[in-house]
Amino acid sequence: MASSRPLRFRALLALLAALVAPSALRAQALDLRGRVVDMESGDGVADVLLRAAGTRAEALTDADGRFLLRGLPAGERLLVLEHLAYGSHQQVVDVGTSALELEIRISREAIAIEPVVVEVMTPERRQRLARGSSQHVVDEEMIQRAIGTSRHLGDLLRQTVPGIRVRQANNLSGTDVCLEFRSAQSISLLDRGCQHPAVYLDGVPISNPNFLYGMLALNTIEQLEVIPPGEAGARYGTGSLYGVILISTQTPGLERPAGGTDLGPPMPLRSPSESHFDWSQDPEGHHTRRAFLGTALGNAAGVAAGAIVAGQCVGIDAKEEIVTECGTGGTALAVTTAVLIPTVAAALSARWSGGTERSVGRFGPAALGAAVALIPGYAFALSTEGAGEADFANALGYGLLFAVVPTIVTGADRLFRKLRGAEAIDPR
Repeated sequence: MASSRPLRFRALLALLAALVAPSALRAQALDLRGRVVDMESGDGVADVLLRAAGTRAEALTDADGRFLLRGLPAGERLLVLEHLAYGSHQQVVDVGTSALELEIRISREAIAIEPVVVEVMTPERRQRLARGSSQHVVDEEMIQRAIGTSRHLGDLLRQTVPGIRVRQANNLSGTDVCLEFRSAQSISLLDRGCQHPAVYLDGVPISNPNFLYGMLALNTIEQLEVIPPGEAGARYGTGSLYGVILISTQTPGLERPAGGTDLGPPMPLRSPSESHFDWSQDPEGHHTRRAFLGTALGNAAGVAAGAIVAGQCVGIDAKEEIVTECGTGGTALAVTTAVLIPTVAAALSARWSGGTERSVGRFGPAALGAAVALIPGYAFALSTEGAGEADFANALGYGLLFAVVPTIVTGADRLFRKLRGAEAIDPR
Protein backbone atom coordinates (compact mmCIF):
# COMPACT_ATOMS: atom_id res chain seq x y z
CA MET A 1 0.00 0.00 0.00
CA ALA A 2 2.80 2.40 0.87
CA SER A 3 4.54 1.93 -2.48
CA SER A 4 1.35 2.42 -4.50
CA ARG A 5 0.65 5.97 -3.06
CA PRO A 6 3.86 7.50 -4.43
CA LEU A 7 3.08 6.07 -7.83
CA ARG A 8 -0.42 7.54 -7.80
CA PHE A 9 0.96 10.91 -6.65
CA ARG A 10 3.48 11.03 -9.48
CA ALA A 11 0.84 10.15 -12.03
CA LEU A 12 -1.37 12.95 -10.74
CA LEU A 13 1.50 15.45 -10.99
CA ALA A 14 2.24 14.34 -14.53
CA LEU A 15 -1.41 14.78 -15.50
CA LEU A 16 -1.54 18.29 -13.97
CA ALA A 17 1.68 19.25 -15.77
CA ALA A 18 0.27 18.11 -19.11
CA LEU A 19 -2.87 20.20 -18.55
CA VAL A 20 -1.10 23.34 -17.33
CA ALA A 21 1.79 23.46 -19.89
CA PRO A 22 -0.28 24.53 -22.97
CA SER A 23 -2.05 27.32 -21.06
CA ALA A 24 1.27 28.58 -19.67
CA LEU A 25 2.74 28.55 -23.16
CA ARG A 26 -0.21 30.54 -24.45
CA ALA A 27 0.07 33.08 -21.64
CA GLN A 28 3.70 33.85 -22.51
CA ALA A 29 4.02 37.22 -24.44
CA LEU A 30 6.69 37.38 -27.16
CA ASP A 31 8.17 40.07 -29.43
CA LEU A 32 8.11 39.77 -33.21
CA ARG A 33 10.81 41.61 -35.13
CA GLY A 34 11.16 41.84 -38.84
CA ARG A 35 11.61 43.89 -41.99
CA VAL A 36 9.26 44.66 -44.84
CA VAL A 37 11.00 44.93 -48.22
CA ASP A 38 9.99 45.55 -51.82
CA MET A 39 9.71 42.31 -53.76
CA GLU A 40 11.49 43.65 -56.86
CA SER A 41 14.21 45.93 -55.50
CA GLY A 42 14.74 44.42 -52.03
CA ASP A 43 14.71 47.91 -50.46
CA GLY A 44 12.96 48.49 -47.17
CA VAL A 45 9.45 49.94 -47.34
CA ALA A 46 8.75 52.69 -44.87
CA ASP A 47 5.42 53.60 -43.24
CA VAL A 48 3.85 50.13 -43.48
CA LEU A 49 1.24 49.55 -40.78
CA LEU A 50 1.34 46.01 -39.29
CA ARG A 51 -1.40 44.61 -37.08
CA ALA A 52 -1.73 41.18 -35.51
CA ALA A 53 -5.32 39.98 -35.96
CA GLY A 54 -7.11 39.28 -32.69
CA THR A 55 -4.65 41.38 -30.66
CA ARG A 56 -3.97 45.04 -29.98
CA ALA A 57 -0.38 44.79 -31.17
CA GLU A 58 0.51 47.06 -34.10
CA ALA A 59 3.63 48.78 -35.42
CA LEU A 60 4.83 51.11 -38.19
CA THR A 61 7.95 50.38 -40.24
CA ASP A 62 10.84 52.85 -40.10
CA ALA A 63 12.78 54.30 -43.03
CA ASP A 64 14.61 50.98 -43.49
CA GLY A 65 11.39 48.96 -43.35
CA ARG A 66 12.03 47.46 -39.89
CA PHE A 67 9.29 46.90 -37.31
CA LEU A 68 8.77 45.50 -33.80
CA LEU A 69 5.50 43.95 -32.58
CA ARG A 70 5.45 43.58 -28.81
CA GLY A 71 3.37 41.31 -26.59
CA LEU A 72 2.21 38.69 -29.09
CA PRO A 73 0.77 35.49 -27.63
CA ALA A 74 2.42 32.27 -28.86
CA GLY A 75 0.84 30.40 -31.75
CA GLU A 76 -0.16 31.11 -35.30
CA ARG A 77 -1.03 34.74 -35.92
CA LEU A 78 -2.38 36.57 -38.96
CA LEU A 79 -0.35 39.71 -39.77
CA VAL A 80 -2.16 42.41 -41.76
CA LEU A 81 0.04 44.89 -43.66
CA GLU A 82 -1.36 48.16 -45.07
CA HIS A 83 0.40 50.79 -47.18
CA LEU A 84 -0.82 53.61 -49.42
CA ALA A 85 1.22 52.56 -52.45
CA TYR A 86 1.48 48.81 -51.82
CA GLY A 87 -2.09 48.21 -50.76
CA SER A 88 -3.13 45.58 -48.21
CA HIS A 89 -1.35 42.25 -47.61
CA GLN A 90 -1.73 39.34 -45.15
CA GLN A 91 0.89 36.99 -43.77
CA VAL A 92 0.45 34.02 -41.36
CA VAL A 93 3.34 33.59 -38.89
CA ASP A 94 3.93 31.01 -36.16
CA VAL A 95 4.88 32.76 -32.94
CA GLY A 96 6.89 30.20 -30.95
CA THR A 97 8.48 30.26 -27.53
CA SER A 98 11.46 32.32 -28.68
CA ALA A 99 11.75 35.71 -30.36
CA LEU A 100 11.39 35.73 -34.14
CA GLU A 101 12.71 38.00 -36.89
CA LEU A 102 10.91 37.90 -40.22
CA GLU A 103 11.43 39.33 -43.69
CA ILE A 104 8.19 40.06 -45.48
CA ARG A 105 8.24 40.85 -49.21
CA ILE A 106 5.42 42.86 -50.74
CA SER A 107 4.74 44.26 -54.21
CA ARG A 108 3.07 47.42 -55.38
CA GLU A 109 -0.59 47.43 -56.33
CA ALA A 110 -2.48 49.76 -58.63
CA ILE A 111 -4.86 51.84 -56.55
CA ALA A 112 -7.96 53.25 -58.18
CA ILE A 113 -8.56 56.89 -57.26
CA GLU A 114 -11.90 58.56 -57.58
CA PRO A 115 -11.94 61.16 -60.40
CA VAL A 116 -11.62 64.79 -59.36
CA VAL A 117 -13.92 67.29 -61.07
CA VAL A 118 -12.64 70.88 -61.23
CA GLU A 119 -15.09 73.65 -62.03
CA VAL A 120 -13.70 76.98 -63.21
CA MET A 121 -15.84 80.01 -62.51
CA THR A 122 -15.23 83.52 -63.78
CA PRO A 123 -15.31 86.41 -61.27
CA GLU A 124 -18.45 87.76 -62.96
CA ARG A 125 -20.29 84.48 -62.61
CA ARG A 126 -19.15 84.14 -58.99
CA GLN A 127 -20.51 87.60 -58.24
CA ARG A 128 -23.80 86.79 -59.91
CA LEU A 129 -24.18 83.60 -57.91
CA ALA A 130 -23.29 85.43 -54.70
CA ARG A 131 -25.97 88.03 -55.43
CA GLY A 132 -28.48 85.42 -56.52
CA SER A 133 -29.08 87.47 -59.68
CA SER A 134 -30.47 86.08 -62.92
CA GLN A 135 -29.16 88.85 -65.17
CA HIS A 136 -28.34 88.06 -68.78
CA VAL A 137 -25.17 89.08 -70.61
CA VAL A 138 -25.16 89.41 -74.39
CA ASP A 139 -21.57 89.38 -75.60
CA GLU A 140 -20.12 90.66 -78.87
CA GLU A 141 -20.31 87.26 -80.59
CA MET A 142 -24.03 86.95 -79.86
CA ILE A 143 -24.58 90.50 -81.09
CA GLN A 144 -22.79 89.81 -84.38
CA ARG A 145 -24.91 86.70 -84.99
CA ALA A 146 -28.14 88.61 -84.40
CA ILE A 147 -27.29 91.69 -86.47
CA GLY A 148 -28.43 90.11 -89.73
CA THR A 149 -31.93 89.42 -88.38
CA SER A 150 -32.36 92.48 -86.17
CA ARG A 151 -33.58 95.91 -87.28
CA HIS A 152 -32.74 97.65 -84.04
CA LEU A 153 -31.66 97.09 -80.44
CA GLY A 154 -35.16 96.02 -79.42
CA ASP A 155 -35.14 93.14 -81.91
CA LEU A 156 -31.67 92.10 -80.74
CA LEU A 157 -32.73 91.95 -77.08
CA ARG A 158 -35.94 90.12 -77.93
CA GLN A 159 -33.91 87.40 -79.69
CA THR A 160 -31.24 87.01 -77.03
CA VAL A 161 -32.92 87.73 -73.67
CA PRO A 162 -36.01 85.84 -72.45
CA GLY A 163 -38.93 87.82 -71.04
CA ILE A 164 -38.43 90.90 -73.27
CA ARG A 165 -41.38 92.40 -75.16
CA VAL A 166 -40.97 94.96 -77.94
CA ARG A 167 -43.70 97.23 -79.29
CA GLN A 168 -43.34 99.74 -82.09
CA ALA A 169 -45.63 102.37 -83.59
CA ASN A 170 -44.81 101.20 -87.15
CA ASN A 171 -42.21 99.18 -88.97
CA LEU A 172 -39.84 102.08 -89.61
CA SER A 173 -36.51 101.36 -87.92
CA GLY A 174 -36.03 104.85 -86.50
CA THR A 175 -39.43 105.30 -84.86
CA ASP A 176 -40.29 105.19 -81.18
CA VAL A 177 -39.65 101.68 -79.76
CA CYS A 178 -41.20 100.42 -76.52
CA LEU A 179 -39.07 97.78 -74.84
CA GLU A 180 -40.18 96.30 -71.52
CA PHE A 181 -40.11 93.15 -69.44
CA ARG A 182 -43.27 91.09 -69.44
CA SER A 183 -43.17 91.03 -65.65
CA ALA A 184 -43.20 94.87 -65.55
CA GLN A 185 -46.96 94.91 -66.19
CA SER A 186 -47.59 93.12 -62.89
CA ILE A 187 -45.44 95.66 -61.03
CA SER A 188 -47.10 98.76 -62.48
CA LEU A 189 -50.11 99.98 -60.47
CA LEU A 190 -51.29 102.35 -63.19
CA ASP A 191 -51.34 102.03 -66.94
CA ARG A 192 -48.52 104.40 -67.79
CA GLY A 193 -47.90 103.21 -71.34
CA CYS A 194 -44.41 101.76 -71.83
CA GLN A 195 -42.75 100.53 -68.63
CA HIS A 196 -39.25 100.70 -70.09
CA PRO A 197 -36.29 99.70 -67.90
CA ALA A 198 -33.57 102.08 -66.80
CA VAL A 199 -30.89 102.30 -69.51
CA TYR A 200 -27.22 103.15 -68.99
CA LEU A 201 -25.09 103.82 -72.08
CA ASP A 202 -21.40 103.44 -71.14
CA GLY A 203 -22.33 104.27 -67.55
CA VAL A 204 -24.41 107.35 -68.44
CA PRO A 205 -28.15 107.14 -67.63
CA ILE A 206 -30.47 107.72 -70.61
CA SER A 207 -33.59 109.67 -69.65
CA ASN A 208 -35.63 108.73 -72.75
CA PRO A 209 -34.33 105.44 -74.16
CA ASN A 210 -37.30 104.79 -76.47
CA PHE A 211 -35.59 106.53 -79.37
CA LEU A 212 -32.19 105.05 -78.48
CA TYR A 213 -33.43 101.51 -79.19
CA GLY A 214 -34.22 102.40 -82.79
CA MET A 215 -31.31 104.74 -83.51
CA LEU A 216 -28.27 103.04 -81.90
CA ALA A 217 -26.12 101.20 -84.47
CA LEU A 218 -25.85 97.54 -83.50
CA ASN A 219 -22.29 97.12 -84.81
CA THR A 220 -21.08 99.69 -82.26
CA ILE A 221 -22.29 97.65 -79.26
CA GLU A 222 -19.72 95.53 -77.47
CA GLN A 223 -21.82 94.03 -74.64
CA LEU A 224 -25.31 94.17 -73.15
CA GLU A 225 -26.20 93.31 -69.56
CA VAL A 226 -29.89 92.94 -68.76
CA ILE A 227 -31.15 92.80 -65.16
CA PRO A 228 -34.87 91.95 -64.77
CA PRO A 229 -37.29 93.77 -62.43
CA GLY A 230 -37.17 92.83 -58.79
CA GLU A 231 -33.41 92.25 -58.88
CA ALA A 232 -32.30 95.55 -60.37
CA GLY A 233 -33.60 97.60 -57.44
CA ALA A 234 -31.03 96.12 -55.05
CA ARG A 235 -28.24 97.61 -57.15
CA TYR A 236 -29.75 100.66 -58.82
CA GLY A 237 -32.49 101.83 -56.43
CA THR A 238 -36.12 102.67 -56.98
CA GLY A 239 -35.42 104.25 -60.37
CA SER A 240 -34.87 100.77 -61.78
CA LEU A 241 -38.31 99.42 -60.84
CA TYR A 242 -38.86 97.97 -64.31
CA GLY A 243 -35.35 96.50 -64.76
CA VAL A 244 -31.97 97.76 -66.00
CA ILE A 245 -30.16 97.52 -69.33
CA LEU A 246 -26.43 98.28 -69.37
CA ILE A 247 -25.04 99.05 -72.85
CA SER A 248 -21.28 99.06 -73.46
CA THR A 249 -20.14 100.39 -76.82
CA GLN A 250 -16.86 99.70 -78.56
CA THR A 251 -13.83 101.89 -77.92
CA PRO A 252 -13.34 104.32 -80.82
CA GLY A 253 -10.46 103.45 -83.13
CA LEU A 254 -10.37 99.71 -82.32
CA GLU A 255 -12.78 98.47 -84.99
CA ARG A 256 -11.51 97.45 -88.42
CA PRO A 257 -12.54 99.45 -91.49
CA ALA A 258 -15.30 98.22 -93.78
CA GLY A 259 -14.27 95.67 -96.41
CA GLY A 260 -11.95 93.74 -94.14
CA THR A 261 -8.84 95.78 -94.92
CA ASP A 262 -6.58 95.91 -91.91
CA LEU A 263 -4.80 99.23 -91.84
CA GLY A 264 -3.04 98.42 -88.58
CA PRO A 265 -3.52 99.96 -85.15
CA PRO A 266 -4.49 103.64 -84.96
CA MET A 267 -1.75 106.19 -84.44
CA PRO A 268 -1.71 107.22 -80.78
CA LEU A 269 -2.28 110.86 -79.88
CA ARG A 270 0.80 112.48 -78.38
CA SER A 271 0.59 114.64 -75.33
CA PRO A 272 2.98 117.61 -75.00
CA SER A 273 5.17 115.64 -72.59
CA GLU A 274 5.35 112.68 -75.01
CA SER A 275 6.58 114.96 -77.86
CA HIS A 276 9.91 115.34 -76.05
CA PHE A 277 12.61 112.85 -76.83
CA ASP A 278 12.94 109.78 -74.62
CA TRP A 279 16.63 109.62 -73.71
CA SER A 280 16.35 105.98 -72.69
CA GLN A 281 16.62 105.30 -76.44
CA ASP A 282 20.04 106.98 -76.58
CA PRO A 283 22.38 105.77 -73.81
CA GLU A 284 25.05 108.23 -74.95
CA GLY A 285 23.05 111.20 -73.65
CA HIS A 286 23.11 114.80 -74.78
CA HIS A 287 26.42 116.66 -75.13
CA THR A 288 25.05 119.93 -73.75
CA ARG A 289 28.35 121.77 -73.30
CA ARG A 290 29.59 120.86 -76.76
CA ALA A 291 26.24 121.81 -78.27
CA PHE A 292 26.26 125.21 -76.52
CA LEU A 293 29.78 126.08 -77.63
CA GLY A 294 29.08 125.01 -81.22
CA THR A 295 25.82 126.96 -81.25
CA ALA A 296 27.47 130.06 -79.80
CA LEU A 297 30.19 130.02 -82.48
CA GLY A 298 27.75 129.38 -85.30
CA ASN A 299 25.36 132.05 -84.04
CA ALA A 300 28.17 134.63 -83.66
CA ALA A 301 29.37 133.94 -87.20
CA GLY A 302 25.79 134.21 -88.45
CA VAL A 303 25.20 137.51 -86.64
CA ALA A 304 28.42 138.92 -88.12
CA ALA A 305 27.48 137.76 -91.62
CA GLY A 306 23.93 139.07 -91.23
CA ALA A 307 25.24 142.43 -90.03
CA ILE A 308 27.50 142.72 -93.09
CA VAL A 309 24.62 141.95 -95.44
CA ALA A 310 22.20 144.27 -93.63
CA GLY A 311 24.84 147.00 -93.50
CA GLN A 312 24.56 147.42 -97.25
CA CYS A 313 21.19 149.07 -96.66
CA VAL A 314 20.80 149.92 -92.97
CA GLY A 315 23.22 152.04 -90.95
CA ILE A 316 23.58 154.67 -88.21
CA ASP A 317 24.32 158.28 -89.15
CA ALA A 318 26.25 160.98 -87.25
CA LYS A 319 23.21 161.74 -85.11
CA GLU A 320 23.12 158.04 -84.00
CA GLU A 321 19.88 157.46 -85.80
CA ILE A 322 19.03 154.39 -87.86
CA VAL A 323 18.86 155.23 -91.55
CA THR A 324 18.40 153.15 -94.69
CA GLU A 325 19.75 153.70 -98.19
CA CYS A 326 17.42 151.17 -99.81
CA GLY A 327 13.74 151.26 -100.52
CA THR A 328 11.09 149.54 -98.45
CA GLY A 329 11.54 146.23 -100.22
CA GLY A 330 15.32 146.33 -99.98
CA THR A 331 15.24 147.28 -96.32
CA ALA A 332 12.81 144.44 -95.51
CA LEU A 333 15.01 141.99 -97.38
CA ALA A 334 18.13 143.19 -95.55
CA VAL A 335 16.46 142.88 -92.15
CA THR A 336 15.09 139.43 -92.99
CA THR A 337 18.52 138.30 -94.14
CA ALA A 338 20.11 139.60 -90.95
CA VAL A 339 17.75 137.42 -88.93
CA LEU A 340 17.69 134.42 -91.26
CA ILE A 341 21.47 133.88 -91.53
CA PRO A 342 22.18 133.55 -87.75
CA THR A 343 18.95 131.55 -87.30
CA VAL A 344 20.05 128.90 -89.80
CA ALA A 345 23.65 129.00 -88.58
CA ALA A 346 22.67 128.50 -84.93
CA ALA A 347 20.20 125.69 -85.67
CA LEU A 348 22.63 123.81 -87.94
CA SER A 349 25.49 124.25 -85.45
CA ALA A 350 23.38 122.82 -82.65
CA ARG A 351 22.30 119.90 -84.81
CA TRP A 352 25.91 119.14 -85.76
CA SER A 353 27.60 119.67 -82.37
CA GLY A 354 24.80 118.13 -80.29
CA GLY A 355 24.25 115.08 -82.46
CA THR A 356 25.09 111.55 -81.27
CA GLU A 357 25.47 108.23 -83.04
CA ARG A 358 21.78 107.43 -82.44
CA SER A 359 19.93 110.76 -82.29
CA VAL A 360 20.03 114.26 -83.67
CA GLY A 361 18.23 117.52 -82.88
CA ARG A 362 15.28 118.77 -84.93
CA PHE A 363 16.03 121.80 -87.10
CA GLY A 364 12.56 123.39 -86.87
CA PRO A 365 12.27 123.94 -83.09
CA ALA A 366 15.90 125.08 -82.85
CA ALA A 367 15.48 127.62 -85.68
CA LEU A 368 12.23 128.92 -84.19
CA GLY A 369 13.88 129.42 -80.80
CA ALA A 370 16.77 131.28 -82.39
CA ALA A 371 14.50 133.63 -84.34
CA VAL A 372 12.39 134.43 -81.27
CA ALA A 373 15.49 135.73 -79.45
CA LEU A 374 17.24 137.31 -82.47
CA ILE A 375 14.49 139.74 -83.44
CA PRO A 376 14.28 141.58 -80.07
CA GLY A 377 18.05 141.27 -79.74
CA TYR A 378 18.59 143.30 -82.91
CA ALA A 379 15.96 145.79 -81.83
CA PHE A 380 17.59 146.46 -78.47
CA ALA A 381 21.16 146.39 -79.86
CA LEU A 382 20.35 149.12 -82.39
CA SER A 383 18.52 151.32 -79.85
CA THR A 384 19.96 154.89 -79.97
CA GLU A 385 17.50 157.19 -78.19
CA GLY A 386 18.37 158.33 -74.63
CA ALA A 387 21.96 157.91 -73.54
CA GLY A 388 21.39 156.04 -70.27
CA GLU A 389 18.48 154.00 -71.51
CA ALA A 390 20.27 153.29 -74.78
CA ASP A 391 23.26 151.79 -72.99
CA PHE A 392 21.05 149.42 -71.02
CA ALA A 393 19.02 148.51 -74.10
CA ASN A 394 22.17 147.91 -76.14
CA ALA A 395 23.58 145.62 -73.42
CA LEU A 396 20.29 143.73 -73.24
CA GLY A 397 20.28 143.35 -77.02
CA TYR A 398 23.82 141.98 -77.13
CA GLY A 399 22.94 139.59 -74.30
CA LEU A 400 19.98 138.30 -76.31
CA LEU A 401 22.06 137.95 -79.46
CA PHE A 402 25.11 136.19 -78.04
CA ALA A 403 23.93 134.46 -74.81
CA VAL A 404 20.20 133.85 -74.91
CA VAL A 405 20.12 132.58 -78.51
CA PRO A 406 22.69 129.78 -77.90
CA THR A 407 20.92 128.84 -74.65
CA ILE A 408 17.49 128.56 -76.25
CA VAL A 409 18.79 126.67 -79.28
CA THR A 410 20.77 124.23 -77.10
CA GLY A 411 17.67 123.54 -74.98
CA ALA A 412 15.57 122.93 -78.10
CA ASP A 413 18.24 120.60 -79.48
CA ARG A 414 18.04 118.53 -76.30
CA LEU A 415 14.23 118.47 -75.97
CA PHE A 416 13.19 118.06 -79.61
CA ARG A 417 15.17 115.18 -81.11
CA LYS A 418 14.65 112.16 -83.29
CA LEU A 419 16.50 108.94 -83.90
CA ARG A 420 18.82 109.00 -86.88
CA GLY A 421 17.21 107.54 -89.97
CA ALA A 422 13.71 108.38 -88.68
CA GLU A 423 13.11 111.25 -91.14
CA ALA A 424 11.19 108.96 -93.49
CA ILE A 425 8.86 107.89 -90.69
CA ASP A 426 8.50 111.13 -88.77
CA PRO A 427 9.09 114.22 -90.95
CA ARG A 428 9.04 116.67 -88.03
